[in-house]
This record gives sequence, C-alpha cells and structure tokens, in this order.
Amino acid sequence: MSKKPNFTALMSVPRVGWIETFGCLNRASRDLGFESIIVQGVFWGHCIENGFEEIIRRGESKYALVADYDSVFDTDDILKLHEIIEADPTIDAICPYQVQRESNNLIVTKDEEEAGNTYRDGVFDIKTGHFGLTLVRLSALDRLPRPLFHSTPDASGGWREGKTCDDIYFWDQMRQYSRRICMTDKVRIGHLQLFITWPLQKGPMHQYIAAYHQYGRPQETKVVQ
Repeated sequence: MSKKPNFTALMSVPRVGWIETFGCLNRASRDLGFESIIVQGVFWGHCIENGFEEIIRRGESKYALVADYDSVFDTDDILKLHEIIEADPTIDAICPYQVQRESNNLIVTKDEEEAGNTYRDGVFDIKTGHFGLTLVRLSALDRLPRPLFHSTPDASGGWREGKTCDDIYFWDQMRQYSRRICMTDKVRIGHLQLFITWPLQKGPMHQYIAAYHQYGRPQETKVVQ
C-alpha cells in the first residue's frame, strides 16, 4: 500500500455500540493512517449512502471501506482485501468471509455453480455481499442510479418473505449495472453477538437471544421443586 491510504472507512452506528469494534477500527487506522467517517441516524441505508456521497465529494479516495459496528477484524484483514482489489480492476467490491449472527451460515447469497466457475486464488463472484468489512470501488458508483439503498415491501405490502432490504437492493443494483461483487476465503472476520449463558451441573449452556424469545429458557435450566 502507498504511504497515504487510498480509502476512507465508513461506518453507520447506533447510539450504543460494541467497544471492541471501535478498538479494531482505531488500531487499524493507527497502523495504516486512513480516515473514518462515522454516521449516525435512524435509517442504516440513509447513513451509508450519505457516507458514500461524502467520501465521493471529498475526492481523495479510490475506495470506501465499509464496516459494520459489530465486526471484529485487524489490520492484516484490511491489507489483504486491499491487495486483492488493487490487483484486479474488474472487482468492484470485495467482501471477507463472515458468519451470520445466531447462525452457522456464511453471509453470502451465491450461485454455487457460478462461484465454482469463477473461483481463482481464493476469490469468487457472488450475487449479494455484506458490509461487515467491505472495500467498494467508488468509481463503480459513478453511474448507478440513486438512491443506492432502498427498501421495498413484499407483494402484500408488508415486510416478511419477499421483501427487499436496503443492502440487498444495493447489491441487486450493482449486479444489474454489471458491477462485479466478489468474496474471498483468504480474509475471515468475526461477528459480535449476544447470547445467554445458563449454569448447569454439567457445565454452562449457551443460548442465542432469538432462541430465548422464541422458545423461552432451556428446559434443563428450570429448577424442579
């Protein structure tokens, strides 16, 4: 990487967030010397789009490094992502491996055959990415119609199966306008999440928050009178 980084970090944050993630961002910023734009607001898509436009307006960066407020990463992760996208001008966005919260699944929607056919040196094409720690080539946004982020309801006008969320809309637009979205298995970042630890005779039991709300406390934790 050149002495002056050619990217600006971008993060949309709530009022209360993970200190660990800010530690990751601060350490990487200290190591590499990049600037960060932190945007706060009710709507995530509005914040990220305003951040993109601000970075573009400044005209000093080639990429935006978009990070989620609950990701865990280090300087080497950023350097590797930067190395990959700099080496291939056809890549418009590069995402690392990250696991969904309360799941064992990767955050990726991909066509298995397409991914297999495009896999080269740990990089493959995907249909939709994520913003856990993602480098986006700013020139790829030049002729994309605005808004970049937009939610649309399902066929019944609700927000259940069939809806399109802000982030998926962005990736769909990127694909529609022939932008190339990639993921690499050479960079793997963490995902912070809350869970409940219950004390049992045989040792602690962990339960995701969503499971607690759906099913209640585990039967093993109920005290028998």
